[in-house]
Amino acid sequence: MDKFGQYSSPEHSILGYGSFLKSNPKYKYFLAAGADNEDAQLSALQHFNYASDPKYAQKLKSIIKGLPKDEQV
Repeated sequence: MDKFGQYSSPEHSILGYGSFLKSNPKYKYFLAAGADNEDAQLSALQHFNYASDPKYAQKLKSIIKGLPKDEQV
């Protein structure tokens, strides 16, 4: 169980999330997957139990596929 952070702005929230991922060795494979390899990123998140939902990666991938091409990450 991890604690939830509270931030004063969306910018601070994003920076906090990045800091959390970088400081936690559990997510090194997620970061190593690279920004251009979303399948590897999602697989790493699922494998290392980022979320308690066993279908988290599959659901996130469905959301990403539904975005217009210019909005995809």
